[in-house]
Amino acid sequence: MPDPTDLEFAWFKKKILELTGLNLDSYRPQQMQRILEKEMHRSGCRNYAALIRHIRQSPARIQDFRDAITINVSSLFRDKKRWDELNTHLARMARARARDRSLLPRRRTLRAWSAGCSIGAEPYTLAMLLCELRAAVEPDPLPFKILATDLDRSMIQRAREGVYTGRETREVPPSLLNRYFVSAPQPASPWARNISGERYFEAVPALREHVEFRLHNLLEDPFDHGFDLIVCRNVIIYFTNEAKERLFLRFRESLNPGGLLFIGGTEVIFRHERYGIEPVGAGIYARTPDAPHA
Repeated sequence: MPDPTDLEFAWFKKKILELTGLNLDSYRPQQMQRILEKEMHRSGCRNYAALIRHIRQSPARIQDFRDAITINVSSLFRDKKRWDELNTHLARMARARARDRSLLPRRRTLRAWSAGCSIGAEPYTLAMLLCELRAAVEPDPLPFKILATDLDRSMIQRAREGVYTGRETREVPPSLLNRYFVSAPQPASPWARNISGERYFEAVPALREHVEFRLHNLLEDPFDHGFDLIVCRNVIIYFTNEAKERLFLRFRESLNPGGLLFIGGTEVIFRHERYGIEPVGAGIYARTPDAPHA
């Protein structure tokens, strides 16, 4: 990779922001350097100006660059022990919500957001847990809705398909796999073309109807509000500290009082009181009544 001047790199970042909507200043420098080195090697570009010329030649190349920046490794029930712990908190929340007759019907709906959802494994994992909880709180089942967002258009398209390989579903408990997925043929979609010897499973309509997929840039776009749970796992580790701080504050404002933020197994929010949240489990934080403070 060339050794650019600060001015050259500043120019490159400005052009990338214009072309893709990605603010490279929000990503960790070491992570970004590895990605850019790989992209220059792959495209045969020797400097930043050449890479910009390459990217702007077509919408497909712009999307390819966006895809390279975003991280898309996921599977259903990844880090299952953490999901089990989250389920304990959700069960408590669901039972309290079902018993509270003072809530209006719309407010009784549990709203969740899977931010940076990648291939959709996390929102479908969450949907399975909440479907099971619906049965547990009968005869007054709890309604719920999950918003799932990602920056990567190809990931959103794949997530909407709801089809996963045997490898991506290997952590799903057999009873849940049988209840919420059916065997499927190999998809004709681009992501499956180079895969061989795999079984495929498709989410049933009764699961998929609870999830709405939408394009969204965590670093640039407005946030919805009124969520009881936000899932953002293995995403923030790639951001700078400044970008993380902005995200934590915005997540807190998007949560209802007492709402939960669920992050990745290797992620920790230091000085959580600055963001008006407190740890209630491994990788699980709750919005506190107190306002954020330095």
